[in-house]
Amino acid sequence: MESKVLEHLLVESRDTKKIIGIRKSNDILYVGYIIDFNDLLVEMQQVTKYGREDGLIIIKIANVETFETDDEYLKSYQFLFQNYTRIKKQTVMAVPITESENWQYDTLLNLMHEQKLVTIEVNNDGLFFHGYISDLDDTHLSFNAVSHIGRDEGFVVYKLEDISSLSVDELESRKRQAFYDWRKEEK
Repeated sequence: MESKVLEHLLVESRDTKKIIGIRKSNDILYVGYIIDFNDLLVEMQQVTKYGREDGLIIIKIANVETFETDDEYLKSYQFLFQNYTRIKKQTVMAVPITESENWQYDTLLNLMHEQKLVTIEVNNDGLFFHGYISDLDDTHLSFNAVSHIGRDEGFVVYKLEDISSLSVDELESRKRQAFYDWRKEEK
């Protein structure tokens, strides 16, 4: 291999199962660890965002835009790959529903004591926010947002009438919870 820098990265990933990213373009990032490589090709064991192995990919090195390592996103993948059992199983099996016009309040009030990440959709726009219910009244929700890699994003206040859907204890939230707990342990 001509590049000692690239060879070092690939060898380290292969020998230690260190998670790296292989970017083919701005839209395509493969995440996993190296199985094998030569001057022409690299073979990667892909890892899902939930820390599980997810098939092999073989890519021509000349088609790779960048090889990435050690950013917060990839460190989060590494943590889950080594600790995928820290994503807890779903425990909330039912939430009482209501026929009230203020269904958001009634539902969130029931969930407030669960100490689970809740996912809300605002204004039916397909964007979802994950976080903890911090406080609640009959018109507003104070929400402690949590990022996709478990960072505490601070508090946001939403009008209850703007919440178009919500969910609790979904896999994505349980993954964020595992990240959140891990980050708190590191402090």
